Amino acid sequence: MDDPLRLTSNDGGVITITRGPGTDLPVAVRGEERRVSGLPGGRFVGSIELFCQLGRAYLTRAQYQGKDGLETEEIRIFMVVGPGRPLVLSYTYSVAGSRRERLDQALAVLQNIQNLL
Repeated sequence: MDDPLRLTSNDGGVITITRGPGTDLPVAVRGEERRVSGLPGGRFVGSIELFCQLGRAYLTRAQYQGKDGLETEEIRIFMVVGPGRPLVLSYTYSVAGSRRERLDQALAVLQNIQNLL
């Protein structure tokens, strides 16, 4: 999957699924922390390890100033869906939205991805 899969919501949220940076998930999370710290107003909020049908995954959350000048939050889920097949699910949205609802939506997309693989 070299081309990202992009899903948009009516309220401006965007979910993107792309090839991940590598199969070493803790290294990918540290790379994400560095990426976010280089963004305008970037703040890495943290990460948690998840266990799902595909195995281990890591969820990160960050905030930064978006291109439109608005405070933006991003959830990223790093996973390996098969030997040598890392994927990243990114969900970007305005901070004004409900975090819990956004997390639930991202996890629902993750569940659907697992069902397809």
